[in-house]
Amino acid sequence: KVQGLQVHRLSRKTAKSHQKSFEKLTRRGYAPVNVSSVVVQGRRRVTALYEKKNVGGFHLKSEMTLKQYNAFFKQYNKRGFKLVYLNGFNRGSKPRLSGIWYKKVPYSSYWAKHYLNRAGYQREYNSLTKRGYLTRVVTGYQHRGHRLEGIWYK
Repeated sequence: KVQGLQVHRLSRKTAKSHQKSFEKLTRRGYAPVNVSSVVVQGRRRVTALYEKKNVGGFHLKSEMTLKQYNAFFKQYNKRGFKLVYLNGFNRGSKPRLSGIWYKKVPYSSYWAKHYLNRAGYQREYNSLTKRGYLTRVVTGYQHRGHRLEGIWYK
């Protein structure tokens, strides 16, 4: 435990149960740090970590299609929010993403790369780390082969 850090962990919740916890925690000043979904026997389970901190506002989308994700990404970026977390998973044969955007972030520049195959991801990784960016998030899912998403910042 880090001195003074206030966190709350939710594990293997149903989507409905997670939503209730989300509402309760955010009213108390907690912000989502990560929200990871898996589908087990056709039912989505959510594991999440929340931290009590001021991020200047946030948006959490816990299950998006690829098309929805692209639309939210553009919308939130235009409004000054930065993507800080992304999780990929499959619901049946359909890829899904969960994402968190913060208004206030501890970095000045970031890149988010989407729908990359392994070679494309490696090229982006090499290029961005060479320019001083640090890898913040990497996630993958199955869709016409293995696909990767990544976030880098400095």
